[in-house]
Amino acid sequence: MNRTIRCLGFLALALVCLVLPLTFAVGQKARPGPEEKAKKQAVDYQQACIESARRLSLAYDLERLGMESKEPELLVIAGRLLLQAPRMTRPVEPEIKGGEEAEVTLKAEAGTDGKTSMTVTRVESHEVHAKRLFAQALSWGEKNPAVTDMIARAAKTEPIPLPPAPPPPPSAETKKGLEGGPKSITRAMSPGARDVWYFKFEPNLPGYVSVSGGLKLHIEIKSPKGETVTDVSNPSGSATFTPTTDGKWEVRIQNTSGKPNSYTLTTN
Repeated sequence: MNRTIRCLGFLALALVCLVLPLTFAVGQKARPGPEEKAKKQAVDYQQACIESARRLSLAYDLERLGMESKEPELLVIAGRLLLQAPRMTRPVEPEIKGGEEAEVTLKAEAGTDGKTSMTVTRVESHEVHAKRLFAQALSWGEKNPAVTDMIARAAKTEPIPLPPAPPPPPSAETKKGLEGGPKSITRAMSPGARDVWYFKFEPNLPGYVSVSGGLKLHIEIKSPKGETVTDVSNPSGSATFTPTTDGKWEVRIQNTSGKPNSYTLTTN
């Protein structure tokens, strides 16, 4: 009897010794390797750039609507969004080059007056831009305590920092679309003029493009396969996507307002 009990005890102990390692093996998650960590860092960085670019494009839209309707609250919100953008001396413009391998290319078609669109150089920082909007809002609502309170609180807004940028792969060129966060460029358009942009985005990482205009535009955004992801006739339009290949995304912008117009194109 005692022998049987001892045998059963040893058997139970053996089973415990066999089961415990399996339990720990199931309970423990495999630690991510260097490649997984780098991929996650790249995705997190790109996603943060997209959110920052969205805030910028929304700020431009709110500024336009606020100026049109003379509503100071819209200008204050736009200024606050600008202050949330990462600090930089001025919005970073995409580097435009020719050739098939270029990260960003542009084809400009003339308008009804024979003139093509022109780039408008930004010389003010987001902070200066926000202060200008606050000053305009105050001039419209200086007798409104709610507006002055909004401006006082918005002026204290701190930028939302981007996470660390992922290091470029060994022996690989740094992608222009991945440097320094969102890129923005402003162009002045004659009536009927059209800009056709081509952007190369890093495969398998989130991408974002937005267009914020002053007046009516026809905006088309197409994938490298020619699929239309955005087709609107509005002052603004945008698209979020995750490219599966390294082909070029096409952004077509035409001034259909019948008047001189301008737009700001923002991309991560």
